Amino acid sequence: MSALTLPEVEPLSALYRLIDADTLNPVVTRLLQAPLCVNSWTVTVLTDYAHDVKPNAAGVCRIAGTATTPTGEQRDWAVMLKMLKSPAGMVMPNGIVITQSMADDRQSFGYWKREVAVHQSGFLASLPHGLAAPDIYGVLDTGDQVWLWQAEAVNTVTWSWAHYREAAYRLGLWQGQYATGERALPAFDWLSHNWLRQWVDLPVAKILEMLDRFGGLELPVVRNHFSPTDIIQVRQLWAAREQHLARLAHLPQVLCHLDAYRANFFWHGNTLTLIDWEFAGIGALGEEMAAFVGATLLLDHAPMAEAPHLEAVALDGYIAGLRAVGWDGAADTVWQAYRAAMPLRYAVMSLAGICRTAMEPEYGEIWSQKMGKPLAAILAQRAAFVRFMLNRSL
Repeated sequence: MSALTLPEVEPLSALYRLIDADTLNPVVTRLLQAPLCVNSWTVTVLTDYAHDVKPNAAGVCRIAGTATTPTGEQRDWAVMLKMLKSPAGMVMPNGIVITQSMADDRQSFGYWKREVAVHQSGFLASLPHGLAAPDIYGVLDTGDQVWLWQAEAVNTVTWSWAHYREAAYRLGLWQGQYATGERALPAFDWLSHNWLRQWVDLPVAKILEMLDRFGGLELPVVRNHFSPTDIIQVRQLWAAREQHLARLAHLPQVLCHLDAYRANFFWHGNTLTLIDWEFAGIGALGEEMAAFVGATLLLDHAPMAEAPHLEAVALDGYIAGLRAVGWDGAADTVWQAYRAAMPLRYAVMSLAGICRTAMEPEYGEIWSQKMGKPLAAILAQRAAFVRFMLNRSL
């Protein structure tokens, strides 16, 4: 299997040097709502995507410091800086190279300036009370990079099942406005359309073919974790992808975040902030739950032993939110979208990741460092995740 490679990315340490007081003063002034002069600041790297797989981001930093008001008062401040970049030149795991035209396609699943457009459009005003997006304090567009200055999001609670249900409930309140016709779907040309189809057609396409070519599905790591029946189910899922995608296209369509999972939610009191709007677009009613459950499990925010309970809590909360705004459709509609979308989005790529650890040992080492646990534990968790999705597939 070919490794995923990234175009040359300037290290974040070099980008820091472009941050100066002239850049920070208007940002901090908007943040604190007072004319200020920034005195000092420090930069903390939260994520450096130069060595990771994030097609449209260079990294995320927290910048904190002090500033002086005209009266001489010293005030502390902190903001988040998300550095976006064009993914042109990136080679996907299946060997497809992202061209400049693909990177600049405004309806592409990975359009790299979509997150900025979302915040500048005003459509986030449609979020229901208690669900919010981070405040934006400035945007700097240099052509090949965009800096998005936004409010710091911090969790002030320890997540419980009640928090998961309430998060899903608020997503239902929001998307129910579109399902009932209370709000018309926005017509912005940069919204993603057919996100899952594009995901399947671009990064996932030919993955199984490549695994077969390199004998990936015959590797001991696969045989140790999957039965022959499991592999047959993966192939059947992939063979039926068009039916699943067609089913999603014919379900009621709503405005979606499309990456609304645990790590992108932040509770602060009774307000739930949802970040990372880069995939936002039109999707099937219930499709949002694929990431809500799938990515939360995939990235180990909830243990696989609790997967059925997470699923039940999430779908129950989401459907309750839809009901609360007057949606009277069949609950099975939501379950159909969830069961069609989640396995297609995650199963084949997760299996490929397991194979890659044997075909590229350094990948397994990096994976173990990132997850903070032994590779054997990660493989067991991912294998259980794949089997869980296969059991949910329509």
